[in-house]
Amino acid sequence: MKRKIVMRGMLAAALYSGASLCVMPPATAQTPGKAITVEIPAGKLSTALNALAARLGLQIGIEASLVRERTTSGLSGSFTPSQAISRLLRGTGLQYRFLNDKVVTITATPQASVEAEGTELEPIIVSGAGFGRFNGEKTAAYDQAQSAYFVDEETISRLTGSSPSDILKGIPGVYTGEARTGGGIDPNIRGLQGQKRVKVTVDGAENSIDVYRGYAGRQERNYIDPDLISSVSVFKGPSPALDAIGGTIAMSTIRPQDILIEGNEIGVRLRGSVASNSASLPDTFNAPENTDRNSFFEPQTGNGSAAFALSQENFDVVGAYAKRHNGNYFAGSKGRDKYRIFQDGREENSVAKLYPDNGEVFNTSSQTESALFKLTLRPFEDHTLDLGYRYFNGRMGEIMSSQILRNSTGSIPQWDPSTVKSDSVTARYRWNPQDNDLIDLTANFAYSHLAYDGYLTLSSQTPSDRPACNDDPFSERCYKRFYGASRIMETTSVDIANTSKVDTEIGQFKINYGAALRFEKLFPPSDAPSEANGRQVSGNFHQQADREQFDSFGTVTWEPDERLDISLGGRFTKFKTYDHNKRREEETYTINRKSLYFYKNETEYDFLVDGDGNLVPDGNGWYLYDYSLPLETRPVPRGNAFWYSDAQGNYTDATDPRKMPDGKGYPVGHAGDDSEMTSLSSLDFDDSLTLVESDQWSSEGKRTIYYDNLRRRNSGFAPSLSGSYEVSMAGSFTRPIPTGFACRASRNPWSATLRPRCLPI
Repeated sequence: MKRKIVMRGMLAAALYSGASLCVMPPATAQTPGKAITVEIPAGKLSTALNALAARLGLQIGIEASLVRERTTSGLSGSFTPSQAISRLLRGTGLQYRFLNDKVVTITATPQASVEAEGTELEPIIVSGAGFGRFNGEKTAAYDQAQSAYFVDEETISRLTGSSPSDILKGIPGVYTGEARTGGGIDPNIRGLQGQKRVKVTVDGAENSIDVYRGYAGRQERNYIDPDLISSVSVFKGPSPALDAIGGTIAMSTIRPQDILIEGNEIGVRLRGSVASNSASLPDTFNAPENTDRNSFFEPQTGNGSAAFALSQENFDVVGAYAKRHNGNYFAGSKGRDKYRIFQDGREENSVAKLYPDNGEVFNTSSQTESALFKLTLRPFEDHTLDLGYRYFNGRMGEIMSSQILRNSTGSIPQWDPSTVKSDSVTARYRWNPQDNDLIDLTANFAYSHLAYDGYLTLSSQTPSDRPACNDDPFSERCYKRFYGASRIMETTSVDIANTSKVDTEIGQFKINYGAALRFEKLFPPSDAPSEANGRQVSGNFHQQADREQFDSFGTVTWEPDERLDISLGGRFTKFKTYDHNKRREEETYTINRKSLYFYKNETEYDFLVDGDGNLVPDGNGWYLYDYSLPLETRPVPRGNAFWYSDAQGNYTDATDPRKMPDGKGYPVGHAGDDSEMTSLSSLDFDDSLTLVESDQWSSEGKRTIYYDNLRRRNSGFAPSLSGSYEVSMAGSFTRPIPTGFACRASRNPWSATLRPRCLPI
């Protein structure tokens, strides 16, 4: 008779199947042992047992048919080996027995044995260690239909290099943008990147900033020190529970089991490294390149971290501090010609042209320090509360990409590094009663405050800078003001979700549902450079906006057996945004005018005569008037002025020179001569005698129009349908499968392609 061994390594895409719910009698010959912190998600019993065996270093013997149709609600807390196995087997109809302190056998209870069909086989000893990369908790990412990848703490420690982005190395379909500058992680999943297309969380909290890179697009940077990361789960593509169309990268910070030696309750982990091929950061804009790389004995690149953990039955404490210093690195000496660009016999600007062989690459340094504190409380059975705080402070070298494309000096200057400072607070509550399949409740709260100050956008250029800097925006005098960008991003989120499992005659139904609320605020710091009202007007001014989003989601997964699952669900999203900046535009309009002619009534008098009837001279060549003998009164011209229409074509008091405090006009005989304009009060005219006439003159004027603040609100529903089916080829081979390997062929439900593979056990 052929035997099939169900191993964790074989379960690459299967989802959970129904379990028989029988009460397990007390186990015998238990070995209490030392309590150890264990985190095993709910799922297939075979997966959970392999994870437990790997965590505790046990050998577990069990017949494959006993676990094929069974699931477990998982573990979370500190347990002895016997307590952990007892919890996993609760409600499965199975019992266990320790043969010694490292070997355990699992068999069916007498009642379950009678009900089970088939031939009873002797136990098969299965080792819990050495299952390769599909061991332990790693398979949780693969045990579903969605394309996923898992990176554990051991792998992260090997991949830690000069950039935090190195922790994502080697993940198929996942890339990072500008990994050597800026100091952040900007992931790309299958070509989708930035603008919230890929959601990155650390302990459930988002902590990213959107950075404009000119013609190079935008970056959505996430900041974290690799020494503080325990695991990375990558889920590719959309799903109702994930608020991103490209996928999600979920990072978890270090846990007690990443620090403690097995069996210990308290411990400290120290790490450090140094590297060569770098130079100290220049302190001047036009600094010459260093010619010599540093050595291991004079390092300019290195990192160190210290982590502390305390694990007790009802609580865990983790604290960590990490610091990194990377100087500007040096270019290599081979392969440069492949990247040089020539056109019409002339070399175009490129990185290869401006950075010579073995030369220092300016603006690639980074200096960061990070801190982490976590407290896990288990006040009651099946209840867990995780509280966390994370701090990050860094100075990272970077420069606008256009400085390379438009460079005319033949060299790249050293810009001042950008600065990033962030604080994050998280709280996560989980209630997962072992005896209730309807409740697996999680609630999360996260708050983050991130401040960025760098030189990668035109956002803070004020009007007073333009005439002085437009001629040379890349000069040391101008680049900070021309490209300066200071902004603060605050994010607050709350979400709650529950998973219920219902067993029926046609299979198990798993229902996942929940809701989330998110608030975002983007604003400049109080000391950011600006002119009057500059923060309220867009167009080379600071960004300032608010955003609110509400989500609800639900998915129903039907699992008629362990190989087939079909999921149907959807996500409803409703959001609203408010831009504090007002949109402005320059508008051209026609200016008309009217001519104003000013007069004053004057009376004419007869000449004064003496007793002889002769005219009396005034001594100035003329004659005196007899003011007692008026002849007539008539209006006399005193001057003129122009009355211009406003931007709407109306003639108002605001443009009437007679109503304006500083209204001016032309004296008689000087119309149109602006040099002779004088105050209207000096013209001494009678306003009641003013003559207003239409004028044929017109001109064009320009005005600035400010629109209302931009507000947007919308909602939508995104349905989801997925399924998977596993094809096991383990029983169809004509010759035995070599010991230590499990082979399986998986098939995409929408494709006829079979993909057989053998995984190391």
